[in-house]
Amino acid sequence: MQKVLIAAVVLLLVAGNVSALEASAVKRALDRGGNWLIEQFDLKEKVFGKGEQAKDVVTVAMCVKALCDNPRDYKETSGPFISEPVKYILAQTGEDGKLKGENAAKLEAYAWVVEALKATKNEQYSATVGKCVTVGRAVSGSENAEIAQLKWDIAVLRSEMAALPKDTWRTGNANVVAKGGPSTPEAVWIDDGASAVALLKFQQKNGSFSDDIRAHAVFLIHLNRCYRAMK
Repeated sequence: MQKVLIAAVVLLLVAGNVSALEASAVKRALDRGGNWLIEQFDLKEKVFGKGEQAKDVVTVAMCVKALCDNPRDYKETSGPFISEPVKYILAQTGEDGKLKGENAAKLEAYAWVVEALKATKNEQYSATVGKCVTVGRAVSGSENAEIAQLKWDIAVLRSEMAALPKDTWRTGNANVVAKGGPSTPEAVWIDDGASAVALLKFQQKNGSFSDDIRAHAVFLIHLNRCYRAMK
C-alpha cells in the first residue's frame, strides 16, 4: 500500500511539473507574440500593420484585446501602442455608440469594440460600452444578443479564423506540418488549456504566429485564454 501511495504522489508531482512547464512555454510564447505585435504598431497611423485592413476598427480592437489580456497586463499607461489604438477605436465610435462606415451594420464589429474597451479595464469607457451594446443588439435584431458579455468560445474563434485568407494557413506552413503541427484552423482550436502547447508550433522565429495581423491577434487571444486556464 505504501509503495502505491508513493507512486501516486510521484505521478502527481510529475504531472504538476509538466503542467508548470507547459504554462511556462505558453507564457514565453505570449511574451514573444506580444512583443512582435507591439513592433507592428504604427505610431503615425495609430494602428497595427499596414494597409486598409489595419485601419479597420475590428483589427485594431482585436489587437488591443490581445495585448490587454496578455500576462504582461498591458494597459493604456503601458505606452502609445495601447493608448493610441484605444483613441482610434473611440474615434470610430459615435456619441450614440454607432460605429462608422460598413462596420455600423456588423454585430461582430460592435462585439470586438466592446471586448477591447472592456479589456482596458478603464471605467471611463463604460458609457461607450453600454451604447455599443445597445446599438449592437439593434443591429442583431435581438434584445438577447450576448454582446454585453460576449463569450469568445471555440466556435467564435473558429469563425474568425475561417474568415481569414486561405493563404494564412497554407503559405509557409510546410515546417509546421513537418513537425506534426496542425495545418487548418479546425485542427488548431482545441478547447483544452494544456493543449495550447500544440499551437506553439505555429510561432515563427520572430515571435509572430502569422504575417496576417488579425490571425496573429486571434492566436494571442486564444492563448491568453488557455494560459489563464493553465495557471
